[in-house]
Amino acid sequence: MSDINTIEWADIPLGTTNNCINLVERELGIRFPSDYRDFALKFAGAKPISKADFDLMINDVCFNAEVGLFLSFNYDDSENVLLCKQEIEDLPDSLVPITSGGGSDCVCFDYQEDNTEPTIVFWKFGLDEPVRFAKNFTDFINLLY
Repeated sequence: MSDINTIEWADIPLGTTNNCINLVERELGIRFPSDYRDFALKFAGAKPISKADFDLMINDVCFNAEVGLFLSFNYDDSENVLLCKQEIEDLPDSLVPITSGGGSDCVCFDYQEDNTEPTIVFWKFGLDEPVRFAKNFTDFINLLY
């Protein structure tokens, strides 16, 4: 189990504001959950040095994945939420990436069923469907080790 206060961070950028997050929300037509918004104000664009791994089941096989970094809200960053959403091939419209793990693998919010409380899914290039593995952002953070 993990929580944000027990994670060591590298490259924590400054300057994510509520206005930055609001602009991305307007562009995507969604609203980020409050636990994620609070997190993003402090850590958007940062890389976890500790507790960056998590496990999930893909086709009945336990798979280990790693968070490379949490995507930023800065339009000038090469790894920001909007750019990542545009560049990932075949990413379903309901998914909004929040991490980058290398290539097209990423953790996303899935807004397909609920526009206010999206679930957390893993998108892996080559899979037909995203893999649901956490009911919300806080649960995702608690899975990191």
